[in-house]
Amino acid sequence: MINVEDIKKIIETNGGSASLSEISSMYGKNHHMMMFAEHRNVIFQILKKDKSFRKIRSTDRWELKSTNVEYLYVSDNKIFQTHQEVFKYICDDGRNLRQKCYFNNRMNNIDVWFPKEQNKKWVNTLSEDGRYFTYAAANGDPISLNDNPRYIFFYEKENNGYRFVGLFKPYSNDGVTARYELVDDKVMITKRDKPLIICAISYMNYYNGTTDNDILIPRGSYGALTGDGHEKKNFKLQNDGLYHGFVETKETKKGSGKYNTIALEQFDFNCAKDDAKTDGVTVVFVAKPENESNLVVVGWYKNATVYRERIVDGNDITMMTCLPNDAYLIDKDNRTFKIPDGHNNSFGIGTSNFYYIQSIIQNNSEANDLYHDLLDYIDNNHHKALTFNDYLTIKVNNNSLTENSKTQYINSLNQLSNELQGSEIDCPLLDITEIDKLENIKIILHDKNNELGQKNATRKNTWSAALAAYIDYLKS
Repeated sequence: MINVEDIKKIIETNGGSASLSEISSMYGKNHHMMMFAEHRNVIFQILKKDKSFRKIRSTDRWELKSTNVEYLYVSDNKIFQTHQEVFKYICDDGRNLRQKCYFNNRMNNIDVWFPKEQNKKWVNTLSEDGRYFTYAAANGDPISLNDNPRYIFFYEKENNGYRFVGLFKPYSNDGVTARYELVDDKVMITKRDKPLIICAISYMNYYNGTTDNDILIPRGSYGALTGDGHEKKNFKLQNDGLYHGFVETKETKKGSGKYNTIALEQFDFNCAKDDAKTDGVTVVFVAKPENESNLVVVGWYKNATVYRERIVDGNDITMMTCLPNDAYLIDKDNRTFKIPDGHNNSFGIGTSNFYYIQSIIQNNSEANDLYHDLLDYIDNNHHKALTFNDYLTIKVNNNSLTENSKTQYINSLNQLSNELQGSEIDCPLLDITEIDKLENIKIILHDKNNELGQKNATRKNTWSAALAAYIDYLKS
């Protein structure tokens, strides 16, 4: 009985691949047994039928299929109608492409070639076994051989599309016909991160409208002139059940009423320049606290819809929207992640309020480090951020409250708090002395999983699902 796991170990210890004869020989040595033709045939059938193994066409060797990396294999026989389909499938790059047949360093830093079987200029041929690719000028003129290896997607008329036939390297050139040799029959599929944009806005504590205790610290010229800004409501739930984000943009010409737009294609590489919006974006809001020199992350939207142009509705201006459970605001005392000033660095935010960091990370190591640090920060602080599903301000008239009623009031809140200790963010308990310091208690909700949905309806309505995750106190 041939053991499949032993075959896997043989391939792994042999540098990741092995021929049938090598596997058979090593299996016999490991098990101190004579290997006959029937043993060899059993191993071959296992390699052929077990989906854990695949044959490398260029070498006739066997390797283990990767479970951590996704590949497109020649044996998949997948057909693509256009070049754009190929790039979108392999590297999640759906940008409009000028239709040509050769692209330099375009796929995993390797050239990509889209030859056709025959056209007016060239005659291209793939050998029957798929191991050699030749091309020559249709008129017999001399040709030069490009020394670069290239992935080849061969256009086949009978399939009306391009089929991946492998990675080829130059093999020979007699001056009239060039020949390429197959070196690998797979290409790694690399998916981009979800689109992300960093937006600089004016600083506030809560972005839930201005109050005496939460005024806007302006960033742009409009805020500086008026002391106001539409971003003041970036974390205030609107009547349509969404959060509406705003970021200040400059007028293209003073008094024109036309404003600069958001370059969607700079962070969502599947966007065309005429697309009006894009979805699934992480929008990171950064702002500069008063008397501070650095911008800090104040919150973010996940899975947001971002619009190229301003959407104006009366006095409201929207540039991005998201669902309540996708809006996260970092508590004002925990805003520690800094974004550098681009004036003194090769990366960071300059005068523009939009930082398309994903468009520069491949060529800027510092920006790449910042980008991945930011992703880690968002992931690690997900549970610490406040989600404003709703809020309730409870009016407390200290003069009318007896000591007994104050105690009952605090006990009621603490009872809810104790019930919710298993929530994503623990609820702090109140001290009886704190109620004398405040006239208003603003309760911010976080009920992402509708954990309170099964609780007593009267209590839920009374407290507006309060203390689901976090209690924040605001002095009136």
